[in-house]
Amino acid sequence: MKQTTLKVLMADTDSSQRAFIENAFSQNNINTQIVWEDKISEALNKLEEKEFDIIFISSQIPLADGIDLMNKARKKNKFLPVIFVTPKTDHEFLNNILKEGATECISSPLMTSEMLPLLVRQSQYRAQLESALSLYQVEHSGTGARQFLVDISHQVRTPLNSIIGFSTAMLEME
Repeated sequence: MKQTTLKVLMADTDSSQRAFIENAFSQNNINTQIVWEDKISEALNKLEEKEFDIIFISSQIPLADGIDLMNKARKKNKFLPVIFVTPKTDHEFLNNILKEGATECISSPLMTSEMLPLLVRQSQYRAQLESALSLYQVEHSGTGARQFLVDISHQVRTPLNSIIGFSTAMLEME
C-alpha cells in the first residue's frame, strides 16, 4: 500500500520548532513534505504555488498576518486545517484565534511527538466531516445537517480538548 505524503506549510521564525516538528513526524512514520517560511509574504507566495494538506502558523508571526494567511488559504480550500502554535498556554489568544476560524490552537509545550500526529489526524478528520456535511447541506438544505456537524464536531474535539486541558493544568502546577 502506497503511503501518501502529507503536504505541510509552516509559517514560523523558530528553527528549533521546525526541527521538533520534522522529528515528530519522522518518529511517527508520517511521510511529509514540509515547506517552511519565516516571512509571511513568502508563505503567501507558496500558498499560491502549491496545494497543502495542513498549515501551521506560529504566534510569533504577527497575528494580523497569520489571520490573513489563514483567510487566503481558506479561499483556496475552505476546509483546509489551520493550526496556530503558541509558545505558552495563552487562553485569551486561544479563544480569539478559534473565533477567527482556526481549526486548532496548541501551545508548544503540549505539542509532544505523540500529540502532533493526533492533532493532525483530528484536524484532517474534522475538515473531511465539514466538507461532507457542506455537500450534504447543499443537496438537502436541511437544518438537521447543521446539527449533525455540531454533534460530530463536539465528539471529535472533546477528547482532544480534554487531553490538552489536562496537560495544560499539569504544566501550570508546581
